[in-house]
This record gives sequence, structure tokens and C-alpha cells, in this order.
Amino acid sequence: MNFLITNDRDYKNDFSLNVIYHNNFKILFDDNWISANDTLSKGTANNYCTIKLGDTIEILHNEVRDFPLWFDKNTCSNFTKLDNYVPVDGRLNFNNAWQLSYQKDFYKEPDSCGCGRSTVGRCVGWHNFEEETYAVALIKKVLLDNTKEFLKCNTLDILVPNNNGLDTLTVRSVLDYLKVDYKLFDIEKLDYKKLQSTLEKDYYGFNQIQEFESPKCVITGFYGDEYILRNPFYVQNILKSRGQDIVKIFDNKPNCYMRNFFDLVYREKCAKVQPVGVDKVSQMICNDIQVWHINNTMIFTPFKDKRLLKLLECDSNIIIDQVTDGKLSKMVIESFNKDLLKLLDESKNNSDPKWFWQANPTKEKFDYENEGRFEKDSKLYQASWLINQFAYALAPIRPVRDSQVNDFINQLPLKELRQDIDVQTFGDEIINWINKSRRVNLKNAQFSHTTLLPGIDYGIESLLRRSKQVGFLSNSYYGVRDYCDKNNIPYYHLDENIEPNSTVIIELPTPNHDVENTISFINKCKNKNCYVALDMTFLPVFVGSSLQIDLTNVDEVWFSMNKTWPIHDVRTSLRYSKQVINDMYTVSQQKNTHNKIGANILKYCIEKFGFDYTFYKYIDIVDSICEQFAIAKTNNLWLAHKQNVIWTHMPSKNWNYDNLIGLHGLIENKSKYFW
Repeated sequence: MNFLITNDRDYKNDFSLNVIYHNNFKILFDDNWISANDTLSKGTANNYCTIKLGDTIEILHNEVRDFPLWFDKNTCSNFTKLDNYVPVDGRLNFNNAWQLSYQKDFYKEPDSCGCGRSTVGRCVGWHNFEEETYAVALIKKVLLDNTKEFLKCNTLDILVPNNNGLDTLTVRSVLDYLKVDYKLFDIEKLDYKKLQSTLEKDYYGFNQIQEFESPKCVITGFYGDEYILRNPFYVQNILKSRGQDIVKIFDNKPNCYMRNFFDLVYREKCAKVQPVGVDKVSQMICNDIQVWHINNTMIFTPFKDKRLLKLLECDSNIIIDQVTDGKLSKMVIESFNKDLLKLLDESKNNSDPKWFWQANPTKEKFDYENEGRFEKDSKLYQASWLINQFAYALAPIRPVRDSQVNDFINQLPLKELRQDIDVQTFGDEIINWINKSRRVNLKNAQFSHTTLLPGIDYGIESLLRRSKQVGFLSNSYYGVRDYCDKNNIPYYHLDENIEPNSTVIIELPTPNHDVENTISFINKCKNKNCYVALDMTFLPVFVGSSLQIDLTNVDEVWFSMNKTWPIHDVRTSLRYSKQVINDMYTVSQQKNTHNKIGANILKYCIEKFGFDYTFYKYIDIVDSICEQFAIAKTNNLWLAHKQNVIWTHMPSKNWNYDNLIGLHGLIENKSKYFW
């Protein structure tokens, strides 16, 4: 049940699919579709797709769609990832353009008869059942309803995988109860065709089915874990919100059915869960897609049914017994065909072929740490995975690893780097170097004292130790806030008010504020008799037409290239001040014990590379990336803006880089992958 619909006439049929044309559309699809009356259809009773072709194109499917769906300006598909992903409650149609709508009240629980257990017409006679008995009755009813509905329409031979997993045996017990004729078969590891090979990379279910030469229907246990309380991640969200921890529960059950599987795939993920509510868990389950029909292999599973989401409200003890030992599932099997319980594996997946279950803890961890930051299968999500399979690959903020700068530094002779350096003269050389820029100009840079620092953080600390109250712009400087919090130093936001006689730190440029507006605070603060420090760490990667900075009213300036070039391990920074600052850095410099090697490395670099070198080398690449990923440039070359991007688990509670994306990984991998 794989298809692609496009009005891009140049689209290549790389998967050797069937092709038809409708109006100006090319429609590609795999085998075993039925074509009649401008309609393409494929599927089973609870897992189907119908494409209606007319003046418009309508894509119909079962309520809880079993396949993914993407679209962009020209194309929609369920096997090729495009710009926009359609969640399970979305409906996609073409009417002059691809249009996405949403099914009203998709996640709303249907009206109940009042018992609080199930919907009208589905709970008659169940009111007095104990909760565990009710849960079993609900599972049995849903499995029977869906299987009977499937059997009404099915005309294909029915095959069941010959494995002894709990969900497969549950499905077999239903077929046995209904006296359905089916054949067991051993799945063979065949050479995958290109389509299955592509799908298997993102959907593990395609590694647990095989293609057939003629149409067959495979009855499977897919979605059993998710819909009947055996997916540890979903269950952990429920239990943690009730004050319990599934990790500790499994630690106390070393021999339970799910223990080995939990340790392999879910332990680390569950240990980090910040619980969400039942409604959110229901949405995650409904959007969990594992496998769908491919060519002549049709798939039926009776588990994917929203009625089973009611189980999420079960008593904790019932949930724990199910997630660890599959108690409810075993009770269902016992009711339908108890002889099958003799076949059950001792542990989940322990008798499957080695290639059958390809657990990928790295991907599980990636999805957990992504936490919805980038919509699954979006371009940013894919890029983050491709760069280094790390959910923080696009987190701010580090410079690009410029091999030209790095190689130049690596060949510098250590003997020369150890020579004395006149820091005051070196400071003047830096100012002159900056002022050769075509983009940036410093006016009135008259500072009597230049001090080497092992990083600008140390300049900030020195200033804060001398300050009774500190002001800075909102949504900036998480490190300053952290230090002030730990040392009980009061601080405030300049854009809310300016406290007279306070210390002020201004970062220029700073990504969450306009540059010209930021500069205006220098004079405003000086008029309030503030001590003004200017941090120009990101000045070399300033993005804009031109920037002129008058330093007349600035008392202290910090500058480094540590966030522009890959020299963060060198950590050379400079502090310019109008008055001598009697801290240990000044004392060390007076004793000639400062870091000469770091200073000389920077001196050699500014002789080799111009101030604008990095900007002009990468600005066109940044423009291209921002356009391709639909993200907005900022005033910092290494950062782009995208709304609703939240970076969790960051090193500070005051983290101020949300809604920003670090571009370093995208730049370093430009043309290596799809961008």
C-alpha cells in the first residue's frame, strides 16, 4: 500500500512502481491495488487506502491510519519523506494545492453510558465486572470485532508467523476460537527489494515480514505492545504520574517475561522520562506506525483500535502485571485457546531469528531526547539524525570546524609560540585588525589597559566579583544568571528598567535582540552612571550590512575568536579597560606568567586570516541552508531562528537559546547528505 502522487513530471520512478497518469499528475503505486472508476484501492477492513481521482484528489483511509503520509508543494507520498508530515488525525486532499485538514474530536473520548468504563453500546452487562475482568473482556471484544470484520471481506490465504511471541499467540488464539483456517509459516530472510529495504530503515516492522509472489494476508501481533499496556515507555508515563517507577519495578522482577527486552531497548529511555498525561500518551500511541501492506503482502492486526486506549486508566497493579508479564494477554489466550500458552517463549523475542528484531537503542534514545523538538521525519529531524545520530546535533552554539584554520594552527612551531608577547601592543593590533573589516568598525577604542584572559567567562567572573548589582538584556547570558544565582548577586533586565550606578553587561551581537537597539543601551546606561562592559565574543560572526560601534561610553570590553574559529581549546581572550583592574589576571600578567602560547597562536592567526574571513566563507552556505530548511537567519552566523524549538536537558535552568538552531553541523555536512 505504497504510493506517490506528483505533478512533477521529472520525478524518477526509482522503485520501479506501477504508474498511471491523471490530469497533470503522475501516480506511482506498488502491486495489488484495485483500479476502477477513477479510484485506486488497497487494504483490509481496518487497514486500507482509497485514492479518488477527479477534478480533486481525495485520500481516504481507516480512522487510525496505519501508514505515514508526507506532502510538499508538488507531491504526496507514504514512503518518501517530504517537507510536511501528516499526523494520524490529519486528512490530506488536493484541490488546486495539497490541503491538510484535521478530523474533529479525533482524540475525544466517546460518550459513556455512565459506568465510566466504555462507550454506549459497548459496555452493557460489564458494569459489575472487577477491573481486571473488565480489561480482559474489553480486549477480547475488540479483537473479536476486528477479526470478524476482517474475515467478512478477506479473500486471500491467511498466514501466521510461526513464532511464539505473546502477541502472535494472542492473535492465533482468536483465529482458533473463530475456527479460521490458516497456515503457519517461517519467515525467510530474503533479499529485500529496494522499497522494502528503504522502509525497513525507519520502520522495524518491515524486517519482520516477507514479500510473496502472489497475494497473501499475514496475520500479525503488531501494535499489541502499544495498545494493551506492554510498551514500557508509554506505561512509564502513566506510572510515573502516579508516583511509581517502571525501572525499579523491573529491577524487582529479574525473571519476568519482558525483562530482557526492557533492558535491551527501554531501560535508559524510561529512566529519563518526564511523565506526560494520559491524553498525550494516547496521541503518541495513535501516531505510532510500524508496518503496512507492501506489494502482495497484506497485513492484518486486530490490536490497533482506539477503544483499547481505555486500558490506560486501569489500576496500577493491573498495568504492572501486564507490562512485566503480559498477564492480561495470557488471560485472553487462556479464554480463546489455552493450549497455545504451552508454546509461549520464556522471554519476549528470545527465540526470534537474530535478524528478526533489530532493536536500535541509539534511535530510541534519539527520539526520546528529541522530545518533539523537531517533528518526526521533518528535514531538521532527519538532518540531526544523519549528522551524528544525536538529538542535540543542532543545538547552539559552537563554531564550524574550519580545517583551513585548524591546519594552519597545527603547523605553527612551538618554539615561536613560547616567545614573550607585548600584550598592550597585541591588543592594539587586534583593534586595528578589526577595523580593517568591510562590515565592522570600532570608534574611540581608547583603552589604557589590555589583559589576557583564559576565556571571556573569567572576565565576566572578575567583573561580577566587583559588582553589587548587575543588569543585562532579557533572554541573554544564561551563564551570568547562573553565577549570580549561586553567589547571591542581584540582577535585572535592562529592557525593563536601568538601575543607576549598577554594573551592566551587554553582549553584541546577541541573537534575541536587534543590534541597533542593543547598541542604544550603551549610552542609556552611561547616562544612569552605570559601569558598562561590552562582550564582543560574537562580533566576528555578526550578520548584517554594516556595524559601527562607538566605545566612548564603554568601560570594559571583552574579545575573543573562540566562538568563531576552532580554537576553543586555546581559549585566548582579551580584556580592554580604561582603569587598571586589580584581579589575578592582571597580577599574572605583571609577573609574566600569562599564557604566551595562546596569545601567540591568535597573533599568528590574525596575520594569516582577515577579520571577515569566516563571514564571507560561510554566509552563502548559511543562506542556502536557511532557505532549504525554512528557517530564519539571525544576527549571528552560527544561529538560525525557528519558533517552538525547545532545548531540554541543557546545562542551565537559565538557558536562553530556545527557538534557535545551531548551524555548525549543517554547514560541516553541506552536500554530504540531502542538503
